[in-house]
Amino acid sequence: MIIGIFAHYAERFRWTHRLYGSVPAGLTCLSKLLALLGWDVTRKPSYQNVFERSFDKKFGIETATLVLTDALDVESEMKPLIEYYEPVDALEFALTLESLQRSFEGWTFIDVGSGKGRSLLLASLFDFDRVIGLELSASLHEVAEQNLRRQRREDLMCRDVQSICTDALEYELPTDPLVLFFFNPFKEDLMARMLANIRESYLRSPRPIILIYHNPIFRSLMDEAEFLEPHAPGPVGEGWSVFRADATSELALESESLEEAAMANC
Repeated sequence: MIIGIFAHYAERFRWTHRLYGSVPAGLTCLSKLLALLGWDVTRKPSYQNVFERSFDKKFGIETATLVLTDALDVESEMKPLIEYYEPVDALEFALTLESLQRSFEGWTFIDVGSGKGRSLLLASLFDFDRVIGLELSASLHEVAEQNLRRQRREDLMCRDVQSICTDALEYELPTDPLVLFFFNPFKEDLMARMLANIRESYLRSPRPIILIYHNPIFRSLMDEAEFLEPHAPGPVGEGWSVFRADATSELALESESLEEAAMANC
């Protein structure tokens, strides 16, 4: 048990140093010591700002600044249906991805509502074949493209990274194995429609799909989706839900059988 706890904190320190640098990594160690004395400094805005600024500086980008919904350049009728831009916690994102499986070779990562592209750069630290961001706001998409051009990391494992300015509901999902990331981009109606699109794509081309949902306000939609199963093989952080659809599921095999029968009758 002690070895497991040590390995857990060692992994967090390794990723903290990789994503934020030496000073934030040292600050993390100090915060753990202060916590033992009853002082929790991690919730202070000044503490969190150190990590946000350090991440952007280390990557050579700008992703930390929030953008409220009213400031987004999208159609007025869409604003009540979407959420504001907020950067994902880089450490929790990386640890969640790493907990899923050892390799993503042959997989495509898609962030639905990718904002300024922070998750795209984080996903490119893993061995995905492709990393794609879908963003409705043209201004956020432009910032993401600038960030992708400006980033100065040399340890990216995936170089095929792009941000696409589009309505995610109209985007045709690739037939590759997929990791789909949602940082609560939609209100309930749009989230339900997006899940319906994913289901249709899955039944048309059965393949592994992993769905990561951060700040899962509408998690019940996924709990009720018959093609998804809860999937949490590793230490997924608080506020993160992971689901999976497999190519060999009963629903996928039934869909393939119906398709084969239809082709035989042609």
